[in-house]
Amino acid sequence: RARRALLAALALVLAVGVGVSASLVAPRGPAIRVLALDIGQGDAFLIETDGKLALVDGGPDPARLLAELGSVLAPWQRRRQLLALTHAHLDHGAGLLAVLDRYAVGLAIEPVGLNEGPLATEWTARIARTGTARRAVRAGDRIRLGAATLAVLSPDGDPRVDVPSLVLRLERGSFSMLFSGDATEAAQADLLLRPEALATRVYVPPHHGAATPYAATLVRAVHPETAVLSVGALNRYGHPAPETLAALGTVPTYRTDRDGTVEIASDGHGIDIRTHANGLPPPRRGSLPYAPPPR
Repeated sequence: RARRALLAALALVLAVGVGVSASLVAPRGPAIRVLALDIGQGDAFLIETDGKLALVDGGPDPARLLAELGSVLAPWQRRRQLLALTHAHLDHGAGLLAVLDRYAVGLAIEPVGLNEGPLATEWTARIARTGTARRAVRAGDRIRLGAATLAVLSPDGDPRVDVPSLVLRLERGSFSMLFSGDATEAAQADLLLRPEALATRVYVPPHHGAATPYAATLVRAVHPETAVLSVGALNRYGHPAPETLAALGTVPTYRTDRDGTVEIASDGHGIDIRTHANGLPPPRRGSLPYAPPPR
């Protein structure tokens, strides 16, 4: 009996030792990863770092967003520390309503001066119903997400900006990424007053790459290593515009309409890009109007 007890104790010690050793030598995941989710004509970016999750916008189709999240996250990842609604347009925020219904959310942020409309009304109602903490933010505010920070660059209170949109700079170690939302031309001009604040390694151009007279100036200020465009296939708006693509001419650029869900991962040093990062088929056309397919 004493011998069996001794052997059992030795086996337990060995098992614990092997487990600790395995945890020490097992490869670690990336320090941070961002996924440009393939949700059609809109924006939805998932941020994961230090076991914490954030969504910057949610696209136009709640069902598609939930499918995307289910394909890239484990079933037990039920909490979203942060939801960011850049502005209250359906192509950016409709999917976030489903997230508020389905998941526990720590904090929901929006720009100061959020534009009125049906989506803003429903956003307010869902937040109230779920008891989610809510915060309106402006330039200069900073939100922590584990070891990462989301710095708010816009809105800054410029009265010429009729639809204020969040512009966020994600920072973790040497990694940085700029989410431009639907910053208007007036807001872009304001951002360019402090071009040094725009420099980032990964760049999401404003308004899905729409035409803007500041396209080239923004690219020079941001000076990105790579760019990501979230656009719907054959969208009727012509996004991304030729001017934007020309400005990004020397920058490796990924597009959700061609590359599916795009994963950007960093270990704190280099950046790895993976296209078609899940097994989902392309999104359905949804409620937003699209151009007919070419013949």
